[in-house]
Amino acid sequence: MKNIRIRIVMTAILLLAPFLFANNLHAEKKEGIQLGLLACESLPKTEVKIFLRTSVRVKCTFTASRLQGGGQAGKSENYVGEFGLLGIDLSKKTAQKMNFAVFGLTGDIKIGSHSLAGDYNGVQATVGIGVGGGPNHLLGGWKDSFTLAPSLETHKGTGITVGGTRLNLEPAK
Repeated sequence: MKNIRIRIVMTAILLLAPFLFANNLHAEKKEGIQLGLLACESLPKTEVKIFLRTSVRVKCTFTASRLQGGGQAGKSENYVGEFGLLGIDLSKKTAQKMNFAVFGLTGDIKIGSHSLAGDYNGVQATVGIGVGGGPNHLLGGWKDSFTLAPSLETHKGTGITVGGTRLNLEPAK
């Protein structure tokens, strides 16, 4: 049993290495101004797996760290959406959390305007036995003007996940 776990972890590391390297290169090319943090978590019992596509509903909170107009640091706005994967998903997750550093081409956004709403695309690679995690990097929003820079996704569950990702964010009502 111990040898099987070691083999799974080693295989996962080999599979994840190219994604980790590509993720870091992309993050250095398009960052801009750090605007704050986006914290997302999956909603229970909303995961759907169909062949090579997995999706789960998420709720997210953006907390501003530095925006133009002053006085907005520490303020937050809420979003709902869907996080999807197109690729290999050999996992069973019971809870999933993702934390992103949000970078923009400009700091001229205001809390309450829900400027982060839109579609984001990127890559993901995770591995876990009991508790796991891996990197996730997304680019998108209005005219691809935001980068959700490498986050570390954490989850409860087991398995390996590698593929292209999509996050859709909408203002929470």
